[in-house]
Amino acid sequence: MEDGSCAHPVGLLREKSCNVSVHCRIAAKFDKQGGGMRHGQKKWVLAVFTALMILFISSLAFSGPPLKTGITFCTNGSSRISCPSPGQNFYGQDGCYQKGKTRSYTKLKADGIALPASATEADGWCMTRDNVTGLVWEVKTLANKDLTYTWVNANTYCRTLDHGGFSDWRLPTIQELSTLVDTGIADPGPTINVQYFPNTVFKYWSSSFDAYYDANYAWAVYFNVGLVWSDAVSLSNGRVRAVRAGQSDIFLDNGDGTVTDRVTGLMWQKDNLREGAKQEFTWLEALTACENLNLAGHTDWRLPNRNELQSLVDFSRSEPAIDTTVFPDSNYAYWSSSPLASGAVSAWKVNFSFGHVDTYGVSNGLWVRAVRTGESGSVASLAPIYNLLLLD
Repeated sequence: MEDGSCAHPVGLLREKSCNVSVHCRIAAKFDKQGGGMRHGQKKWVLAVFTALMILFISSLAFSGPPLKTGITFCTNGSSRISCPSPGQNFYGQDGCYQKGKTRSYTKLKADGIALPASATEADGWCMTRDNVTGLVWEVKTLANKDLTYTWVNANTYCRTLDHGGFSDWRLPTIQELSTLVDTGIADPGPTINVQYFPNTVFKYWSSSFDAYYDANYAWAVYFNVGLVWSDAVSLSNGRVRAVRAGQSDIFLDNGDGTVTDRVTGLMWQKDNLREGAKQEFTWLEALTACENLNLAGHTDWRLPNRNELQSLVDFSRSEPAIDTTVFPDSNYAYWSSSPLASGAVSAWKVNFSFGHVDTYGVSNGLWVRAVRTGESGSVASLAPIYNLLLLD
């Protein structure tokens, strides 16, 4: 309201509908302390608070359990083939293992009430819960699917969103947004499960800055092909999909040349894979080298799929975009085991200089870091922390 008061009570639960509205919050707290503040002061405090919250949320490293990429096929570098058996050429690629948690979603209506998979917007469906990561996502409609925003306005949209009976929405981090990409869907996509995420179009903003460019560029996911790329925050627009809740990760150096992610359960080769002086490998060579690796008493090493490899990216860093206290031997770009769905001559790679996720010809040489599957740890939600900062 014009006097700075709120039209409805301060809190996280709002009206029990899926209608989107802009609401005010936090300001009511100041009215309860010392007689209140002038409207201009409240606007200044809210602006500062918003900026700090954006930086705080963007800096968090998301690492839920890696999901299956969606790749169920194999290639030989020129065409699709039946997935090879152990010992055969091109064994070890994503389609051979299909590692990761199976994707699972639930449609929700207002207040988080579950709906059957057949539910439509007419049934009140307005949110989708990822049953693996625990994230709850805004569902876009035909009416709002083409709305685009600058990066600043994208944050404002999510922060002021009153949707589905909840008001703790935010712009997702790049790691969170990337969990929606289904790499098994070929161009022109969209590379997402359209049964649960309809009306998905092209580029969506994340809250994460590109550390190389500071606050001038932010990360986005291009769902037409599945690329993870950064764009200028002041020069381009993107679409928005708001999210609720979040997660963090913890690495453990095992002291034997391996590192365990205690959230994902994955065990990683600490240093780059090498064969004598050889440090760069074609995609086939990378698959074979990981399959033959014997490290720390384990022989079940493999080349990580795209989702697993991207879980190592720390988007708050640049050159390299990885925690070098945990992985000091880190280089430019690394192969994943995931081939490109729309062309067998390329496979997905992760650029650890900046964090980009894109494709590369399989005959080229890149660095390699092997992975093996361990036991998944617990996934801790940051929602209570976010809510405390928001309302305390």
